[in-house]
Amino acid sequence: MRRASKIDANQPAIIEALKHCGAKVLVLSAMGGGVPDLFVTVGYRFTFVEVKSTPATWSLDPRSAPAQADFAKDWPVRTIRSVDEAIQMVRDLRS
Repeated sequence: MRRASKIDANQPAIIEALKHCGAKVLVLSAMGGGVPDLFVTVGYRFTFVEVKSTPATWSLDPRSAPAQADFAKDWPVRTIRSVDEAIQMVRDLRS
């Protein structure tokens, strides 16, 4: 039996900020297999979001997260660590 996925502590605040900015958010955390935590749309633009509470030195390094790195080869993925970064991402998607 599969266990429930553990989410980063900052994920609920990031989701709330994205929605407050008008983004549509689909939570994918439970999917596993390298799929990022969120699918976010702003108008007709979209991105996948990997939520991290770790320091900014973390990246999609194939040695530490091979499934995530494989996913990011084919899809747009942004790593978000804070509400401020989430708000900036919405601004970027709007421009």
